[in-house]
Amino acid sequence: MPASYRLTLSVLAVLVGLQVHVTAAEDCKGSCAAWRKQCDRAIAALVAGVRGTTIASETDSEEELKEGWQALHHPNATAFSVYCGQDGIAVNAEWKDAFPPAAFFDLIDQAGSIVTRRPLSVIQSAAARCHEQALVDEDHIIETEIDGVDYQCKAGEKWKGTSITILKPRA
Repeated sequence: MPASYRLTLSVLAVLVGLQVHVTAAEDCKGSCAAWRKQCDRAIAALVAGVRGTTIASETDSEEELKEGWQALHHPNATAFSVYCGQDGIAVNAEWKDAFPPAAFFDLIDQAGSIVTRRPLSVIQSAAARCHEQALVDEDHIIETEIDGVDYQCKAGEKWKGTSITILKPRA
């Protein structure tokens, strides 16, 4: 990543008042400061890289922040958030029914590609398969790992819509 790009992301993080809360310091593997910087960079890249994404105010998501989740807003999801904690970094998008529009998948695929640093085509394929499997699963939930990335998909009335989470486990 070019130095000018890193600087731009750092400035963006400061401008939007990013605060990423990692779980308790005793749970932090390796250097907590380095992990927090990595989280800040990933979230800044997500906000900068997915047009229309904004960070929710802390009052909107105080409980989520305590758990490592940062609420975001995007017009193509009924809920959108990013997680940065002991387990790794993840994005989650939700839609109000079992069959989201194509724009919803564009959002989660692009966000997933940014936080996992995997090619967009790989994320698109895996997320689509995960969602399709959740639709036909008895419990309408699928958890799977594909190429070092964890996916959790929920779809149907039981889950009040669709939820897709893409997690890059912490190394």
